Amino acid sequence: MISKTIAIRGLFSLAFIMAFCATEAQTIPEGTEQILVRVHEGGTQFVSSTINIAYGNNQSESKTILYPVKAANREENAKKINEVLYNIRKAGFKLETSHAGGNQAVMISTYLFIKE
Repeated sequence: MISKTIAIRGLFSLAFIMAFCATEAQTIPEGTEQILVRVHEGGTQFVSSTINIAYGNNQSESKTILYPVKAANREENAKKINEVLYNIRKAGFKLETSHAGGNQAVMISTYLFIKE
């Protein structure tokens, strides 16, 4: 059983970390143009591999990338993903933040671009 002291220290540590992370977050001014790119790279027949692009004006598009994610397809998929990201940067947007995570079945990467 965990002692009360250890539990309280853990809660204070968690609260400190959450407060620190909250102060580090940047705010994007209202009306700033942004583009969200989400890449789903699936490794099974149940998960499709796509690049989803959401523009700030309620427009979106989807691009298919090769399935499944295996050695033979990785290079081609990287080229397609790079082409999308490059075209967004070329249009005057800069990468604000990115995040990726997943498991054995799927890797999801998210990129948020804002207009410079």
